[in-house]
Amino acid sequence: MFKKTKVEIPVGDLCCTQYINQKRRNRIKWSIKNFGYVPENDKDLILVSKDYEIIDGNHRYCALLSIKGGYSKIEVNKINYSKNTYYSVVSAFCVFLVLLIVTIIFLIF
Repeated sequence: MFKKTKVEIPVGDLCCTQYINQKRRNRIKWSIKNFGYVPENDKDLILVSKDYEIIDGNHRYCALLSIKGGYSKIEVNKINYSKNTYYSVVSAFCVFLVLLIVTIIFLIF
């Protein structure tokens, strides 16, 4: 399990790499304008990696960015995660599967 740390960062410092559905972003933007950005609990905070890449909350982040004169800093949950770590684990697992398949084939024949 990853350890979460709450940090406050400037709104322009995050990296958003996922596709953003504009209709959904606009609904969230409307909600933030009318009710404010008030996360009810830790699950509602934007989740970012140690490199400040957004893992969850891309639409909320883009909505916050699009509000003129709005939020300059937001609180996010930062976890010790990096894509490089993920790809290393996936690569090791793939090598393991290939070796397992080769061993099974060798034992069958």
